[in-house]
Amino acid sequence: MLKVAAQCHLHGLVHRDMKPENFLFKSPKADSPLKATDFGLSDFIRPGKKFQDIVGSAYYVAPEVLKRRSGPQSDVWSIGVITYILLCGRRPFWDKTEDGIFKE
Repeated sequence: MLKVAAQCHLHGLVHRDMKPENFLFKSPKADSPLKATDFGLSDFIRPGKKFQDIVGSAYYVAPEVLKRRSGPQSDVWSIGVITYILLCGRRPFWDKTEDGIFKE
């Protein structure tokens, strides 16, 4: 996942919706490569500019997205949340509504 983010950022692209559902294995084989999908919210990096729209899936949205000043670092935050879930078996924050998640 970090390699995907690094390649996207190297080519001037921010995914902006990294979550487990957007990563798929190419085949059922144990050594199958992981592929990123759903680039529908992605956008190109503009030097000196921050993204101001709030996009992404609630559990994986970085704080800077909610503050309307996000950039490539928001992809890294999302991967951190995914890593937390893989290691701990639960989400780092939870609420019944998206608004509740954003307040945490």
